[in-house]
Amino acid sequence: MRGCLRPRRKKRKTKTDENELDVQELTNLKDGSSSVHVGPENNNSGSQEKHQQECERLKKEQEEAAKERDAEITRRLTEQAEALRTDHESQCKELQRLHDQEKASMTEEFQTMQAALQAQLDQLNSQVLSFQEKMKRVEESILNQDYRRHIQEYGSPGQFWEQELQSLHFVIEMKNEKLHELEKKLLNLTLVMERNLSLEEKVSALQQDNENLHVQIQNHVSVTRQLSEDLQSLQEALERETLARQQVHHEKEELLYRVLNNQTLPAFQLSNVAAEVPIIAT
Repeated sequence: MRGCLRPRRKKRKTKTDENELDVQELTNLKDGSSSVHVGPENNNSGSQEKHQQECERLKKEQEEAAKERDAEITRRLTEQAEALRTDHESQCKELQRLHDQEKASMTEEFQTMQAALQAQLDQLNSQVLSFQEKMKRVEESILNQDYRRHIQEYGSPGQFWEQELQSLHFVIEMKNEKLHELEKKLLNLTLVMERNLSLEEKVSALQQDNENLHVQIQNHVSVTRQLSEDLQSLQEALERETLARQQVHHEKEELLYRVLNNQTLPAFQLSNVAAEVPIIAT
């Protein structure tokens, strides 16, 4: 009997030892699970910190890059506007200089030709007047002398008047020739006056061109002003875009932070399950 009971005691002791071993394993499992879950929490906090630092660094880099890009765009637009304004001013100055030079040259040429033609006309008029006076005096003297001589020689005025008529015909022919010459000169003067009129028309056309140039200058000034306004609107648009990007970046960080917080929830659930294991074992 004793020999039979002893093995049973050993068997009970073995079962008790097995139960104790199971409890010990569960305890170890609990401790290990708790230690395991403590580690990821520390790791998650460290990764969040690192991620936060990385996000701040990326944010600073993006802000610096956006500022540099905005500054570069502003600089380029300013340089383009300044180049356009300088080119426009140089073109306007060159056109104004050429217009003033051509106007002064044509005005001087017109005044010179007008003075020369006026001098020629005055000279011709004086020549005509002097010629008429001379012819009148010559005719009077010739008629008087011939008439007296004829009266003294022939005593009859008939033949004298015939000779006088012939001489008058000759004088009329000479005057006609002179008149033809004067008509030619007057025709030349008419042509010159027409040329002067055409020059006056050119001067008026140049004045109209000058007014058109002033209008173009005003248009260029308005275009330059519009470019400045466009530049300002572009700068405002860049500022709005920068603010929008910053807002999107903040939203991304907030979403990322929420996602990271949602990823840490399963770890806490596992720690709760591990804490309930010893209760189930008992």
